[in-house]
Amino acid sequence: MKEIIGKIKESGARVVLCTPTVIGEKKAGANKLDSKLDEYAEISRSVAKDTGSQLCDLRKAFADHLDKNNADNKESGILTTDRVHLNDAGNKLVAATILATIDK
Repeated sequence: MKEIIGKIKESGARVVLCTPTVIGEKKAGANKLDSKLDEYAEISRSVAKDTGSQLCDLRKAFADHLDKNNADNKESGILTTDRVHLNDAGNKLVAATILATIDK
């Protein structure tokens, strides 16, 4: 990944890495794949830091949103239709988070 990022930067393009979002909307690491997604997110954060690339931390944005807006600790329905595929609120959160990142 670092080699690819280097080539992209050499071409003059800006690189923005994104962390994954969710597979399941339960809070506090209660979803089956949360630990794996957290691991992938940490790799993206590390690569962004090592390469001087911007980071769009969707994982953190989703976790923060769900902490505040999923009082019943539901598996889906807050940001996804089925634990994976985003609903309108999920798409809006992705758009807002990406926009805030690239506007920096």
